[in-house]
Amino acid sequence: MSGAVVGRRWLAAGAVLALASLLPLVASDYLLTIATLALYLGFQATAWNIGSGYAGLLSFGHHGFAGVGAYLSVFLLMSYGVSPWLGMFLGGGLSALLGVSLAWISTRYRMREVYFVLATFALATVLRGIVNNLPFVGSSEGLLLPVRNDPWHFLFVTRPPYYYVILVLTACALYISWWISSGALGLRLAAMREDLEAAEAMGIDSSRISILAMGTSTFVAGVGGAFYAQYIYFVRPDVIFDMALAINVLVAGIFGGLATVFGPLVGALALTVIQELSHLMPISASQRLAAVSRMMYGVVFVMIILFLPKGIISLRRPRWWRGRQRPGAPGRA
Repeated sequence: MSGAVVGRRWLAAGAVLALASLLPLVASDYLLTIATLALYLGFQATAWNIGSGYAGLLSFGHHGFAGVGAYLSVFLLMSYGVSPWLGMFLGGGLSALLGVSLAWISTRYRMREVYFVLATFALATVLRGIVNNLPFVGSSEGLLLPVRNDPWHFLFVTRPPYYYVILVLTACALYISWWISSGALGLRLAAMREDLEAAEAMGIDSSRISILAMGTSTFVAGVGGAFYAQYIYFVRPDVIFDMALAINVLVAGIFGGLATVFGPLVGALALTVIQELSHLMPISASQRLAAVSRMMYGVVFVMIILFLPKGIISLRRPRWWRGRQRPGAPGRA
């Protein structure tokens, strides 16, 4: 890809980031809350995509890694006064340690596809059970954060600071995703994803590459979990380890486009819009209308799977964005 095309992409990304930074100046608290949660979903979907999309290590336990980051950050704050600005990266480190350990076991014993899915789900379930019975983190009651304006301890009484933090975090996650996909590591991951045995025959160290990808994915997930805990002012097992996050990031990744840079974020934003529109449908007339409103989400997702199996990011993009490609050459969004 030519330098001019890359430059135009960065210019477009910078323009979108600049426009997004203006949102708190014009949006209501409700819209800002929706935007913050949409970016958080996009952030976590991007993290999930690094391991599940690029490396093909399909995870159904993403909420477990996010929960570890959330709990460690809040525990360090409440027990030792450690600022979450540091705690979120420590939480990400612990999540990465778990992710690396799981990836090592999976490569050591050749656990891939459905077996890896089950292993990640089992790990998340075990983590929730452990936290639910630890008294120093509040057991099933969890831990509450004080509601006060204390920027050093990542506590705010207004929504805009949280929006700006997740905006920057999402930009960083996208950069990591781009860096992986555009380099030699991305090519190795693609080779492993398409044909693991052939990739190993070519000399690719699949174990090391899988561990690196899973470690990166889970580190980012842990950082995001710490942010979410600060945003909602508490941690509790049934909330932080809610399987809905694992489902939503999987849906957002597939909806937007697996193994692409912007696909998971686009999918998360689109899903958020669909969900909010379904909430606006008239549901007071009867329970039947309420059911139809909720079904709209599933219908749109099935339509995307049937007619856009590579995600909505596969829709035709402008020529200036794609640049010149050889016929048949794969593209990255």
